[in-house]
Amino acid sequence: MKAISLIVICSFLTNVAWAQESKIMEDGETMEYNGLRVGYRITNVSTREVGKEIFDRYTISAFVTNFSPCEVGIRLTGNERVGFINDQMLRLATFDCLNATGARLTSRTLDITLRNDPVYFTHRYEVKLPDGRTETRADNIIVGYMLPRNRTRENSFIVLVPRGEKPQIRVTVFPQMN
Repeated sequence: MKAISLIVICSFLTNVAWAQESKIMEDGETMEYNGLRVGYRITNVSTREVGKEIFDRYTISAFVTNFSPCEVGIRLTGNERVGFINDQMLRLATFDCLNATGARLTSRTLDITLRNDPVYFTHRYEVKLPDGRTETRADNIIVGYMLPRNRTRENSFIVLVPRGEKPQIRVTVFPQMN
């Protein structure tokens, strides 16, 4: 019985530790979570005909700003291989359009990630050449990903929604390791 209680408590604490903030937001509204300010705005509206149906086409610009007193990021421990780090591990926020149709290969979801914000360490080493001389070489190694203070990551996506409807955007903010 004690083992079952311990398992239940541990699983609950794990879920709480990896919880994420999710909210349906309106155009121009912002949400603050764990030092990040997240929001979106509609930058363009038009109408498109797909097949025999008419849809409203919205261009949505989403952003994540770090307003905390320190950097937000992920430090690689050495066990990860840079080529195998996926955007799921690096994402800051996800913007889901709940009423998007996906017609004409348009998006339904946008992830804002740290993929374009690597942190490098320069490793210098000496190599012995065939003629006996030594040469100093340098390699840049990615040691993590970081969003500096007061910086913004922004991206846009296009959604098609049924005519007369506005996009219903659910924003999910993911906790990061600092």
